[in-house]
Amino acid sequence: MTYLTNRRMLLASELLADYQLSTARIAAKVGYGGPFALSTAFKRRFGASPTAFRNQNYATVGSNHAGMTATLPTQK
Repeated sequence: MTYLTNRRMLLASELLADYQLSTARIAAKVGYGGPFALSTAFKRRFGASPTAFRNQNYATVGSNHAGMTATLPTQK
């Protein structure tokens, strides 16, 4: 993945913590044309849909966010 795609995915994963934001709104905020495009790229990067990622990582207030992690690959 390119640097820009990695940055978009990291930002999207952080925005998913806000349950007030729909996946369509997050897609627009990170530069995707719609929620389907975001979901496709997100699944490719994290192996789960944005909704599944949100539920696993941000389901409870005060969780330690164990489970999937959103990190950028190490740059050489």
